[in-house]
Amino acid sequence: MWHKHKALWMLLLIAGLSALPFVAAKWVYTHRSQYHFTTTNHGKLIIPVKPLAKAKLFPNSHQWTFVYASANCCPKACQSRLYELQQMHKILRKDAKRVENVLLVNKACKGFHLPDRIRQVQVEPVSLSELHQVTEASSKAQLYVMDPKQNLIMSYQANQSITDIYLDLKHLLKGSQIG
Repeated sequence: MWHKHKALWMLLLIAGLSALPFVAAKWVYTHRSQYHFTTTNHGKLIIPVKPLAKAKLFPNSHQWTFVYASANCCPKACQSRLYELQQMHKILRKDAKRVENVLLVNKACKGFHLPDRIRQVQVEPVSLSELHQVTEASSKAQLYVMDPKQNLIMSYQANQSITDIYLDLKHLLKGSQIG
C-alpha cells in the first residue's frame, strides 16, 4: 500500500511540515498568558506611553530625551549620574545628535554646576510629584526616556547601571526612524 500511494504520502508529509510552524505560532499566541517571556530591556516600559506635550516642559524638543528628575537640589549622587549621562552621550558618537539630556529640578534649586550637554529645566515641585505619580515611580530621583513626540516611554531607577541604560538606548535608536 505504501508503494502505491508514495506520492500522496510525500505530499501530505510536506504539507504537514509546512503547516507546523503556523500551528505552533497560533498555539503559543493563544496560550501566551501561561508563559513568561522575557524582554531585553533593562528599564521599565511605561505602557501605555504618557504624553508630556501638554505639560510644555520641553517645547522645542524633537529628540530622544533622557530626563533626570530630582526632587532634591541635585546632591552628589545626582551630579555623579549627570556625569555618567554626559559620558554616555559621548559614546553614542554619530547618534549623539539624536539624544538630549535634561535635568528636571525644583525652581528653588540654584547654584550648582552642570556638566556639558546637560540642559536644566526648573519646574514647580508640584510638576515633579505629578511626573512621579503619572509614571508610578517608586523613588524621588528617577530617569525617564522621552521619545521625540514627547511621550514618556521608559523609566529607570536612579541607581540603574549606566551600561544597562546605554544598551537600551542603543536598541531604541537602532529601531527608531524618528528623532
